[in-house]
Amino acid sequence: MVQMVKKAVRVRIPISATGLLRNNKTRGFTLIELLVVILILGLFSSLLAVRIEDVVTGGDLRLASRIVIAQIQKLRGMAGLTHKVQVLGVQVG
Repeated sequence: MVQMVKKAVRVRIPISATGLLRNNKTRGFTLIELLVVILILGLFSSLLAVRIEDVVTGGDLRLASRIVIAQIQKLRGMAGLTHKVQVLGVQVG
């Protein structure tokens, strides 16, 4: 009687420096990118809140919101056409 033996196959699995398996198809943002975006949004919202507070105490809130919305829409359109980051500046004081 002949005994059959299976051949062992060695396979190298790529492992990253952290010990996790590498997956080149993984998409996402790094922690630094997320922190930068959160920081920018926080700064923008705080500046906008201060500016709107000034308008509310001395002017028309609807007018202020229309102006802000119009500027945001304008910048979105420009960003779409130029494929560049657009910045909305808010002057405080």
